[in-house]
Amino acid sequence: MPGTARIEYSRARRRIIADMRDALVQLVAAESAYAADSGRYTTNPGRPYWHGYPAHTVGPFILLTRNGWWAHLESTDFNVSCAVAVGGDTTIGNTPAGAPVCVGAGGWPAGAR
Repeated sequence: MPGTARIEYSRARRRIIADMRDALVQLVAAESAYAADSGRYTTNPGRPYWHGYPAHTVGPFILLTRNGWWAHLESTDFNVSCAVAVGGDTTIGNTPAGAPVCVGAGGWPAGAR
């Protein structure tokens, strides 16, 4: 890949990772607001709580657990996924509850590339 193309690829990849992380942070807030109103989490907070995911992604795929929930988004352009977990029975490695984490091909951290 020529130098300029590699730079543009890296910029686009970092941009989609940032967009997916931002969307998951917004989803955490939306789920919190939904739970405050209804007393439970949902697999589809929808409007007015959440306005959807960024372009070039699929998801969020939300899994409700006994004490919380998990969600992840996947990029359609890059081999990158970002996830978030909230609640007492949810963990993603050493990541704090409610903080998005992204992984690329082979499970390598994707945030700094």
